[in-house]
Order: sequence, then structure tokens, then C-alpha cells
Amino acid sequence: MPFRRTCQTKVMIRRRLGWLLGAVGGRYNQDRQAIMATVGYFVPSAREEWLVKRILVAVGVVIAAFFVLATINYYLLWKPSLQGKCGGQTLGSPAPTPAHIARFRGQVVGKNLWIVQYRWLRRRFNAVGTTLNLVRDLPSTVYQGNVLRNVERAGDVVIDKSGKFDFGDLPRGEYELTVTYPGEDAVDFSFVIDPSASSSDVLIDASPAYYCYCCGWNFEPR
Repeated sequence: MPFRRTCQTKVMIRRRLGWLLGAVGGRYNQDRQAIMATVGYFVPSAREEWLVKRILVAVGVVIAAFFVLATINYYLLWKPSLQGKCGGQTLGSPAPTPAHIARFRGQVVGKNLWIVQYRWLRRRFNAVGTTLNLVRDLPSTVYQGNVLRNVERAGDVVIDKSGKFDFGDLPRGEYELTVTYPGEDAVDFSFVIDPSASSSDVLIDASPAYYCYCCGWNFEPR
């Protein structure tokens, strides 16, 4: 029976092909698992997924906080500084004239708060340890064609916990004050002692102002 023998042959071929494909598929799955184990492929657990989500949320919060802080600093510190609203000079503006005060006394405030140098915040601290060095300008002299500046020391004060200072009765004239906050650069202020002036008290903000005028280093008669 040729036809029957042919059918049996086809069935046998199909069985052998099925067995061969099954063997190849099984081998493929084994090789795939071995490759996954070799390269470190794994399915994260629920705890690991939770941890990754928390990290992504934390990174997003940090980025958002950075942009919010930069925006606040622009409107409260940098923009007013560029507009000259904090006593600093703007491009093309004349140099400020020295303040006239009747007596040199007052309070020294300030603190280095890095990128949050907001006036209402830094002035809540007394600038303990700040040094005030005061000299009085005397008439200059000319020596061999060179103008020599003459000064005399008027006093030195180190600010204590009260933040207060008083240089007493000073002679009329022009003075230069050097303010040195601990660990920071010194800054100079000029003023004139004038008994007829209406201001007899000064607020000095010794907060370092390296990147904007509104960050500190202010001399405000009151």
C-alpha cells in the first residue's frame, strides 16, 4: 500500500521535527537564562521599585527647589542690586557722597547665610566678633610732587553679643571706617561727623556681599 506507507512516513517526519524543535526551544530557553544570569539581568522586587521611585521623586524635588530659589534670589537680591536700590552703584551713576551724622554710634548686625542673604533674615543676627577700625582724615601734604594722605587713628571696637557700639564724642571732620566680619573680607565706609546733622545713630550690616549689593555691607544712618 504505497499511499498508507507515505502517510506513515509523513507522520514520522512530523514527530521527528516536533521533537527537534522542542529540543532546540528548550536549549534556547536554557541559553537565554544563562545569558541573563551572566549579564546580571533581574526583575526588580516591589521594594526595589519603591526605592527607585523615591529616589526619582527626591531628585525632582531638589531640581524644583533650585529653580524656585534662583527665582526668589533674582527678584529679592540680584534685580534690586542692578537697579541700585540697596545703596550700590549702577553703571554710569556717580559715586555716593559720604553720609553726615552727628555722632558715631549704633548697632552692627549681619551673618553669612550663603545663597539666602535676605535682609529680613540676616539682620536678625548681631555680628558678634566684627571689628570696627576708625581713622580720621587729616589735611594731605605734598612731598616731592606726590600727595600724601594723612590720617590719625580714632578708635577700634570689637562687637559683643549686644551688637552695640559708641565711639563717643568725635571731632568734626571726615572719617573712614573699616568693618571686618570674622572670616570675611573687610569693607570700608566713609562718613562726616557734623554736629548739625539730623542722624545720630547708624545701622551697619556687616553681612558679606560678594555677588550683590543687596546681600549686605550696608551703612545706614538713622
